[in-house]
Amino acid sequence: MVDEFTLDKDICMKKKSYDKKWLFGNKMQSTVVEAPSKLFLFHIDERYLQNGIYIKVKNDNSNYMNGFMTKYSYINFFSIFLIPAFLMKEKNWLKFERFRKHDDRQYWRRFWPRPTHSQLRKIQSSTPWVGDLAHPNGNPKGGSFAFEIPIYRKHKILHLGKPTPGRLALYAKIPRLLRIFNALNNI
Repeated sequence: MVDEFTLDKDICMKKKSYDKKWLFGNKMQSTVVEAPSKLFLFHIDERYLQNGIYIKVKNDNSNYMNGFMTKYSYINFFSIFLIPAFLMKEKNWLKFERFRKHDDRQYWRRFWPRPTHSQLRKIQSSTPWVGDLAHPNGNPKGGSFAFEIPIYRKHKILHLGKPTPGRLALYAKIPRLLRIFNALNNI
C-alpha cells in the first residue's frame, strides 16, 4: 500500500493561471485553467510498480433507497498519471517539446502519460460503471469501487495502460498542472 487517507470535505475546483511563456503554451491556449484545489502526488519506487496500480475507494456516504436520496457523495479523479521522477524537473519536460505537435485536440491519439478508460480494469463497484473515469475532465463515480490500471514499459519508461505504437502524443496538461501547483523542481 502506498497511502490511505480520508476526505472529510470537498476538494473544489478553482481557476488557476500559469505563465503563457511557459512550456507547451501556444496562442490558442488560455493561461487560466480550472483545476482541483488540491493535488495528490506519490513517489513510488519503480521496483514496486510491477503489473499495475490498484486503487480502492470506500464511499458509503449514501442513503439511496427506493428512488429517494438525501445523502450522497462522489469521487472525481481529475487526472491519473504516471511519470518518471526525472520529469519532476522542468528542464526535462522541455526535451519532450520536440515530440509534441502544437495541438492538444488530437483526440484520436492516446495521450501520454495518462491511461484511457478502456485500459482500466474494474475489480468491483457498488454502483453501475458508466462513463470515462480516466477522462481529463473527470467523470464522477458514486459508491465504493476498486479498479486496476495495468503497467507497461516502452522506451524504458513505465506507462499506465498499453502505449500506442509509434510516436506518443504528449498530454501537455500534465506539466501545466504540475507547474500550477509548484510541484516541478522540488525533488
